Amino acid sequence: MGRDFTTTLLGFLIIALGFAVQLAGYVNLDNAWLLHVAERVVGAEQLGRQVIESNPPLIVYIMEIPVYIAQTLNISLVHGFDLFMFLLILASLSLIKRHVNDRGVFLCIVFAVSVLPAWAFGEREHIFILLILPYFVSLWNDKKFPLWFIIISALMAGVGIALKPFFLLIWAVLVLTKMVLDKRFWSFINVQNIIIGLVVVAYVAYLFFIEKVYINEIFPLLVKYYGGFNGNAKDVYSQSIQLAILSQIAFWIVFIKDRKLLTRAIYLANFANLASVLLIIIQAKTWMNYFYPPNFFGFVSNALITAVLFSDLKPLWNKVASFISSFILMVFLTIAISTNLKIGLRVNEDVTEDIIKVFNQYADGKPVYILTFDLGTIFPAILYTNAKYHGRYGHFWSLPGMYSNGEVKDDELVYHQPGQRLDDETRLIAQVMGDIANNPPEIIVVMDSSYYSRTIGDYKFDFVKYFSIEPEFAEMWENYEKIKTIGNYDIYKRQN
Repeated sequence: MGRDFTTTLLGFLIIALGFAVQLAGYVNLDNAWLLHVAERVVGAEQLGRQVIESNPPLIVYIMEIPVYIAQTLNISLVHGFDLFMFLLILASLSLIKRHVNDRGVFLCIVFAVSVLPAWAFGEREHIFILLILPYFVSLWNDKKFPLWFIIISALMAGVGIALKPFFLLIWAVLVLTKMVLDKRFWSFINVQNIIIGLVVVAYVAYLFFIEKVYINEIFPLLVKYYGGFNGNAKDVYSQSIQLAILSQIAFWIVFIKDRKLLTRAIYLANFANLASVLLIIIQAKTWMNYFYPPNFFGFVSNALITAVLFSDLKPLWNKVASFISSFILMVFLTIAISTNLKIGLRVNEDVTEDIIKVFNQYADGKPVYILTFDLGTIFPAILYTNAKYHGRYGHFWSLPGMYSNGEVKDDELVYHQPGQRLDDETRLIAQVMGDIANNPPEIIVVMDSSYYSRTIGDYKFDFVKYFSIEPEFAEMWENYEKIKTIGNYDIYKRQN
């Protein structure tokens, strides 16, 4: 009883640490945008028409929950989101607590879902891990779980996997690993997996038959143009391989020396880590949130290995392997804590803070707009002000793909003229013009994007020059004057 209370208390302290950091820092840019989108959808704007999000709509529906929490409790949208995440973490951990026998491993899992996410806190990858966690733990042993746990864990996992089609690979690897370990080919056919499959199929059917705007209009744009944000292949492979080596080395030492020590939980965590690393390569981006699933599974795998090895330290190789696995845990811990300190202390957030000051000074309660490839241009800043954003897009994510390896003349990118444009480009320009005409912005933030998209190369994408090809935009732009530069953003104010 005493040890159980101590474990619970330590768990709450770890969770509190993670939330103290998130409360002290700014919500990350992806979550800020999704909360903004969800708030507008709750306010009766149509997703895919009046506000456009590149991700499948399930994450927006989930983000509506913190919107309703904020409205019900009369708190800020950011605090509504923090409370939602706190409740989700508690729910997920409460479901697994009695099924993780080693207290040290359980506390490592608490750390892995509360502090380890760092910049990925609240991202789809984080929510996926929280939702799949009870299912993941249920695969560890053959104990008979109550029906209610089987149903709830499967429903949660189904929703988590449906968040992103790439997550299907992790589920498939978990199922395949368990099937091989059990040496029963048909073991994958069970109530949990059937429910998960039905949830995923139901969501896909919903997209095709009800949420047709996303399937017919947004998804095709994503397929054609989102590659414009792909990272450098060398960076993608090198970072992925480094992470795989760090996560895997202890496992393979034990596997080679005495694989009998490896439990089903270790195998599952280890191969889920490999699948997650593979997803980074498949997605071809080095965004921080993409690294959270492999970090989580790698951390848990090494925690499980350490617990097994510490049970018998007499053999010399056990001491060596336990030292390595413990060292890997310390690497993860050190990186996570240092990153959380940066978040909590708002290190390198000068641009966000200066944007907030500009909005408070010039656009309090007034519309603002953006011309940018970078979602971080006004997100999360706008959530901490009374400025209003009515634009369809958080950033123009299709443009880099439209101008991938575009024509260059006199060291300048050549923009498509009317009559030469792709239909998608013509539509985007019309949408931007409509956004500005419907809600004339007091402030427009323009990004110097020369550094951002490698597919455009080293040529600056001049947003003002690009949109000024349209006479209506050029005429409107005469009313704006540059008042300052913040980082790589130029701030323009409407002259009254």
